[in-house]
Amino acid sequence: IQLTILVCVSTIAAAILVEITGADDDVIVTRDRQLGPLSRLHLAERLIIAPYAISAEDELQTVLTAPAHLPRVVWELRSAFHPLALRVAVGLGQLRSLPRRSGESIHEAGSGEAFDNARRASERFQSRRGTKYPLLTAVCGVDPVLDAAVNGMYRLHDTLLLQISDRQWQAVLAVEREGRQDLAAAELDIDESTISRALQRAHHWQLQDARRALAEILERWVPHPPG
Repeated sequence: IQLTILVCVSTIAAAILVEITGADDDVIVTRDRQLGPLSRLHLAERLIIAPYAISAEDELQTVLTAPAHLPRVVWELRSAFHPLALRVAVGLGQLRSLPRRSGESIHEAGSGEAFDNARRASERFQSRRGTKYPLLTAVCGVDPVLDAAVNGMYRLHDTLLLQISDRQWQAVLAVEREGRQDLAAAELDIDESTISRALQRAHHWQLQDARRALAEILERWVPHPPG
């Protein structure tokens, strides 16, 4: 399954191609179960300007309201689709077009440099097969320095991400749902100290800090939309 996200800005956009790996039936069931609630949440919090649209059986699209939302949106997609794995290709660049009228879909109207760079980024997943570590996120854009910074941070972030066990994922997701460790412990019917150890072993706080830093980099580097 592939998902395309556009970051809608005045001069620079980010197109994202997300490949969700797993059995076809699992992908479709998870997609249908998670996308509606995730769309409503991201719309309510003004992270996206349109619901996630299914442009084909295995392709989804939406538009972000600001580039700094990118790390949060990608993380919440990974969380929503867990235990299915995501490979995320990000292309930064200009867009030639976006939907201009009600009912027009993003995949029909969206085009430009950002899409081209996303496809280039996705090629890195193929070229790195058999290398020393797996690649989950790849960025290709118009600024080599930005690309190097974001790619480097995501490679460290994703290396920690891959070390999270199923039990640790349960703790992380429970804390994110409940907002507090004691409530997460009650939900899972375990001791709060067990939750705390699971978060520590999952590098929960380091991953949070990395996503905040990535958001700040994008906030400072990518131009804002007017107004």
